[in-house]
Amino acid sequence: MDDITEYLASYEHVSKKANETEIRNLCERIKYLLGCCDQVFSLLRTPRYGATDGQSSTIEGLIKEIEKQWKTLGLNHTPKFHSLMRHALWQFRLLRGFGDLLEDDMEKSHQDGARFERRVAGLQSEENKCASFSRNEKINSNPKVAAAGKYLMQKTKRNFRRVSESSSTRKKLDERLEKVQKRESDFVASQTQEVVTMAPFLVAKSEFVEERKNEEELSRTFSELVKK
Repeated sequence: MDDITEYLASYEHVSKKANETEIRNLCERIKYLLGCCDQVFSLLRTPRYGATDGQSSTIEGLIKEIEKQWKTLGLNHTPKFHSLMRHALWQFRLLRGFGDLLEDDMEKSHQDGARFERRVAGLQSEENKCASFSRNEKINSNPKVAAAGKYLMQKTKRNFRRVSESSSTRKKLDERLEKVQKRESDFVASQTQEVVTMAPFLVAKSEFVEERKNEEELSRTFSELVKK
């Protein structure tokens, strides 16, 4: 979280509206909120009949603090947030813990199963699907494969770094902003020059149209007099 704070605080953009102090204050409030959530989730994972009154009191205080910070940050109240705020505590006290009833592992299995089904959707034979599933399980259980996957995730992880005032990134942003401003200035100048150039022709055209109207009016008047 500290790396993200440093990155956001030092990031320069032409449309950036918050200053560094405001960004750091917001990040600290979000960090505090996430810390409270982490504590309450850890306590809620206590197995049935293993919780104490002290844990229940701690959870109650954390839930109140989470609700307060959530409201201050203007975050939306989702159904899961409502369940945490209004139902988690009394269920925790009723069962004195319910960590062994959570379905986190089952949910992960559902996600893995859905991912595998998409992978073998083109196979028509159920036998081939089962064989593919077995091979996949064997590969994933290999410690070398798991280590290689962990290494790859670490190598492809985004690396936040502080953008200093004298960095090449800041220089590129300034150059890009200067180009945009120059294009806008050139466009306004060209439009102004076009108006100045066209002004005499526009005046002449207006005078010509006015003369034509006068001639037509005189012609109609003359025709009416001749008829009379």
